Amino acid sequence: MPDGPGPTLLRSHSALAPRVVAFVDPHQLPLLRAVARDAGVTIVGAGSPTKGQTGTVAARLACQPVDDLRSALTEADCDAVLIVSPGDFGAASASAATDARAVLAAFARGVGVASFEPLPCSALDVRGAWGESQSGTVAATLPRFVGLPKRLRAFRDAAEILSQFGTPRLVHAEAPGTPEQGSLGARLLAACDLVVGLMGEPETVDAAYVPPAQGLRAAPGDRVTSLQGDLCATLRFADGRAASILASTRGSRWNCGCTILGDMGRLRIHDRGFSWFAADGTPRDELRYPSPYASPDSSGYSTGSAGSASSSANPSSSSRAESSRLPNLFAALDDPSHDAASRTDDDLAPLPAAHDPAVIALSESLARILDPNIPDDGPIEAASVLAVMQAAMLSARTGQPERPQTFRTVNVGGL
Repeated sequence: MPDGPGPTLLRSHSALAPRVVAFVDPHQLPLLRAVARDAGVTIVGAGSPTKGQTGTVAARLACQPVDDLRSALTEADCDAVLIVSPGDFGAASASAATDARAVLAAFARGVGVASFEPLPCSALDVRGAWGESQSGTVAATLPRFVGLPKRLRAFRDAAEILSQFGTPRLVHAEAPGTPEQGSLGARLLAACDLVVGLMGEPETVDAAYVPPAQGLRAAPGDRVTSLQGDLCATLRFADGRAASILASTRGSRWNCGCTILGDMGRLRIHDRGFSWFAADGTPRDELRYPSPYASPDSSGYSTGSAGSASSSANPSSSSRAESSRLPNLFAALDDPSHDAASRTDDDLAPLPAAHDPAVIALSESLARILDPNIPDDGPIEAASVLAVMQAAMLSARTGQPERPQTFRTVNVGGL
């Protein structure tokens, strides 16, 4: 299936909070509750891919139990289905056609599909069941992924800077997190989508995987959506450019960002903003959001206790208030009990749940996906991103560079 724009999602225009059915593992419930609260959504049903846990998660979320994800997509009375943990949905080749039809059925009745995890898990499925057109709609173009770096606030605010920066020569993308925030597949999706969006599809990927239990070299399992651990990779492009990625579920605090090198210097984009330095080291532009323990000024941007400058790009008010339905995710930063003076190293201090960077990023992302007043960001380049992910997984098993193009043409298995 060729990459390209997908259909616009049908999103509820109700003034009420979006009603969501969520599928989640029990250990992810604290994160889900915080994200739902800050995104302004109401969880009306819940289930779990973990056997026997649907009743538990529904009781803890005070909502109706929903036993089957496929049935939720085709029948549940809700505005969206949020897939925090998919189990084998989108990952098992035997059920690929059934899964794709369920996503198409959700779209046909105006129910959005938002996911923390890759859907589907294989570039081969994008060419197969998930890539088949039904009334002009392709299932692989329908899921919207929660927390992708390039769609978060800092990347949107840096859009003008990126357009001025020119062609990247080298990119380093990182997506560390914790097991509660998703699998290694979710972190790898974030990093690979960022690189493909900035540089295109690489010629080769050379990756290494570090399992949670150290002391023994191990190959990653067959399904990346159930995988934990660390992965790093070097990506080489046919024109001589290069990229590297770091993805981890043992990376301590959530942090999605990248460093870009090019003829125009160095550009760093991260959860707290961005900084651009010219090739000669001269500062060109910088924007910093308040740290979780700093007091923001009235505009919501940090006055910079570390000497940060105001951005000359000065993101427009429309980018800071794109919709009245978007929650004020930085309002909690006004709490005086978290003043910067009470902390000596806020990068190492544990964050309260309301200030957790993962909660801020994921809730903002989910709110944007479900808000009909904000233009739909559209699908990812599924075939390319998933091919890069699969090449990384295969390279981690073989110890050799692998070509993403292989997964567009040869049936060598999924993730």
